[in-house]
Amino acid sequence: AIGYLPADRAAVVRVTTLLQSGRVGSEFAEKALMGGGWVRPLSSGDAAILLTAIAGPEFENSWPVIDFLAMWLHHLKPIEGALTEIAWRALEAFPKRGEAWDFDIVAAALAVRDHDRGFELLQRYLTLSHDQNAWEPLDRHGGNRFWNALWAIDAVRCLETVIQAANESPLIAWELHWHLPEILDLTRDRDVLLRFGHRSEKDAEFVSSCLESKEGFWPLAIELLSLHPTNEKIRANIGSAAAYVNRVITGHFSVQYQRCAEEIDVVLRDTSTPDRVKPFLRDLIQRLRAAMEAERRGEQDESVNWP
Repeated sequence: AIGYLPADRAAVVRVTTLLQSGRVGSEFAEKALMGGGWVRPLSSGDAAILLTAIAGPEFENSWPVIDFLAMWLHHLKPIEGALTEIAWRALEAFPKRGEAWDFDIVAAALAVRDHDRGFELLQRYLTLSHDQNAWEPLDRHGGNRFWNALWAIDAVRCLETVIQAANESPLIAWELHWHLPEILDLTRDRDVLLRFGHRSEKDAEFVSSCLESKEGFWPLAIELLSLHPTNEKIRANIGSAAAYVNRVITGHFSVQYQRCAEEIDVVLRDTSTPDRVKPFLRDLIQRLRAAMEAERRGEQDESVNWP
């Protein structure tokens, strides 16, 4: 019934009493109050009291807090005062449940006001053990507001944080290589990525693993190849990106390989392409054309069985 009554201090006291007495659970209480815009008239101070009760003494019920705060922000209400620390502590409890969309909204709102704590939060989430099953800040299905906010604040620090996380374990590195190509803008982010490409060969390897064939790819790829022309990892990463490996494509593979070979041929013939990377490009074209012929034969054989 409280969800149908005005959201004021008296309502908050009634809910906290029910929670503290164990008559209702945190998840049930939060869900019962989310409908119908109940949070709109609630003050930040009263919201802090309510969410403290919902969270529990050790923030063991932190995901309903994040769910509540996402709706709070949806109503254009600021996270301020005591509510700020509650929001941070809920995120820093690393709950295993909840919507990625909600985490992303709340984390982004907090990060623009406390940059250092935002970057620390990013680093801690990126390096959680895989079985923690928590929110993934770089997963594009969450919206990437948090990542975009931090990137706008300090792109270099963002990439530094990601590289440090990748060095923690091969599994973390693999997950980052899966997400980053989707969210990096290779035209906008060119200078930042090249900064790390120049810094060390290992960093250049990481940058090359985060590329995909889209606008801005070839100018960046050529620069990395020019910096480290004999590095096999960089060559392999750029070759895979140029062939759309691990990316969704439609139609026949033979047609895709032909299209990729034609794209590379344009780069090869460009007068601005350095001579030292041309042997690699020629070899890549040959391999793609060989793959194209193999796929074409396979597709012709298959057409006999499936006319």
